[in-house]
Amino acid sequence: MKLSCLLLVVIVPLHCLSPLSAQDDEPAARKAAVDNFRGRGELLAKSLVFSEEFTRITDVKTKEGLPDYPAAVNRHFGKGISPEQNGAVALYQALGPAPEGTRLSDKFFELLEMPVPADDGKYFQHFGVGLPVEKRREVNDRYSESWRQPWAEKDFPELAQWLRDNEKPVDIIVKGAMLPHYYSPLVPPIDANGHPGGLIATLLPGIQQSRAIARYLVSRAMMNIEKGNVDHAWRDLIACHRVGEMIGRGPTLIEYLVGTAITQIATHGQIVFLDRVQPAAAQLAQYRKDLSSLRPIKSAVEQVAFTERMMYLDSVVQIACGRIEFNDLDVSPPSGLEGFATQLAMLSIDWNIVMREGNRIYDRFDTSMKLESYQDRRKAMMKIEEELKLVRNNVSAKGFILAAVTEGSTGKAIGKMMGNVLSALLLPALSAVDKAHNRSVQNRENLLLAFALADWKAQHDSYPETLNELVPDFVSMPPGDAFSEKPLNYRREGDGFIFYSDGVNEIDENGQSYDDEPRGDDLVIRLPLRQPQNKE
Repeated sequence: MKLSCLLLVVIVPLHCLSPLSAQDDEPAARKAAVDNFRGRGELLAKSLVFSEEFTRITDVKTKEGLPDYPAAVNRHFGKGISPEQNGAVALYQALGPAPEGTRLSDKFFELLEMPVPADDGKYFQHFGVGLPVEKRREVNDRYSESWRQPWAEKDFPELAQWLRDNEKPVDIIVKGAMLPHYYSPLVPPIDANGHPGGLIATLLPGIQQSRAIARYLVSRAMMNIEKGNVDHAWRDLIACHRVGEMIGRGPTLIEYLVGTAITQIATHGQIVFLDRVQPAAAQLAQYRKDLSSLRPIKSAVEQVAFTERMMYLDSVVQIACGRIEFNDLDVSPPSGLEGFATQLAMLSIDWNIVMREGNRIYDRFDTSMKLESYQDRRKAMMKIEEELKLVRNNVSAKGFILAAVTEGSTGKAIGKMMGNVLSALLLPALSAVDKAHNRSVQNRENLLLAFALADWKAQHDSYPETLNELVPDFVSMPPGDAFSEKPLNYRREGDGFIFYSDGVNEIDENGQSYDDEPRGDDLVIRLPLRQPQNKE
């Protein structure tokens, strides 16, 4: 997976970026101008002001003398982490040298300070590898359900065999997830001219496999619940949480979001566990202790304030050097003449100003994401994103040139406009990232509360009428709704209960979640669980 594939939260799909190319029918003068634009690396290096305000980093440079943003990210996240402390080393010991089919560069493993894994090792494989295509299609739906509800080994022998075949690599990853650190380096591809492709083109080779590992652990837990192997099932569910937390500490927003998705898979599995196992009070005390020992949910501030900022600045360098074309970012493609005019205008840009403007916007997001209240964070970030949306809705190469003329076409004026334009086009929708963080916080609180309620029932033979009855013996205070910032909705239902947060849309939908029909947005825990309906 590439960093540019974060389509759900990025304002525009960045995978459309392509190297600068001149049209075949351009006159010689235009081609000469394009070629001049293409080779600006050394010239740009001489014109940049290496400072906190502009380039942000000052002491890590490429052979051309340009800021080396991938090296800065790797230094920041890898500083002081030995391979013995790094969960990523265990991950790639289990995934091998080519997790997604393409062999990783030796540089990747060099940065991890680990030997390059052998090509012929026994590594983790996705479910279905080795099965005939028709058989894989036949069992795919059952596989998708295998981490949602208990299943019997005799009913799904192909899945049981997959679990056995991958025990060793998964055990390596589970042990790695208990290590104190996780640092997976970013290594951009190198183009034909020896230039790095930039952070935006960097592969994240373990991301898809980490999802499969989470499904492995929860599928095995569901099988063990059915078998009655309660301790084994619980260990796998806790391990799934730890894998998600590990991946979520990676340098990029994609890793952060995948990590939160994995912990959500684990949370669902633990609610199924609670429903089917119905543990006694003594067991529940240990389970609650295990849950409380999980690492706290972190926000994505570091991934945004550092990596995303570096990605913006690195993209500015790539555009300034002609390795990414500004017109490829444009929502209204220009004619050949307008494209040529844009390239000429960009030759006069003060790229320091472009960097400064982007830094200012990232500073605003950094401040907003550190606000304590979710509502305050949301309002602050939405204000910034609305401003960027206005810029984005008016972006075109033609408009850029007209604005440059209107502003007097000075390098600083164009640079300021360019900084606003690129910020609007390149910045992820960071309010959506904060919503994902808040959802993770709420899901963790909901899970802890569900186990406290189960503990109450184990000691009182029924659930409490209100959450306040849990205080102080079972919880210090009932958790609130992280979105509405009001008390959670809780009620008894027959011999069970339901409680829920209003969720991202902040609308009380009476406990209707994404899995219900009609679908809702509430973050719900209900016990006993509803029996799954047969799908025709």
